[in-house]
Amino acid sequence: MSAPLDLSRLNDRQRAIATTLDAPLFVEAGAGSGKTFTLTQRIAWALSPGSGADGRPFLDSLDQVLVITFTEAAAREIKERVRSTLRRAGMGAQALAVDDAWISTIH
Repeated sequence: MSAPLDLSRLNDRQRAIATTLDAPLFVEAGAGSGKTFTLTQRIAWALSPGSGADGRPFLDSLDQVLVITFTEAAAREIKERVRSTLRRAGMGAQALAVDDAWISTIH
């Protein structure tokens, strides 16, 4: 059984980023500001039932996600956080697809 995705730990700006799914976003903020956490919540929310029309997920799968970051370490961190967030939300099949997701660096 799926646990609902809990967005209560996000502040107002982070929640707006996580739940704005109908437009691409460029997120730029300083170290320790919660960028990685917010991006992982955005991905998980887009895959969650209720994030799209008619109660469906906004996205069908991780194949529809593109995350570009500056370092390999950051890409690995985002993948791990997405995987654990999806597992906690009961989306095990999506969590298994994280290694093949388009989460990479610009170089």
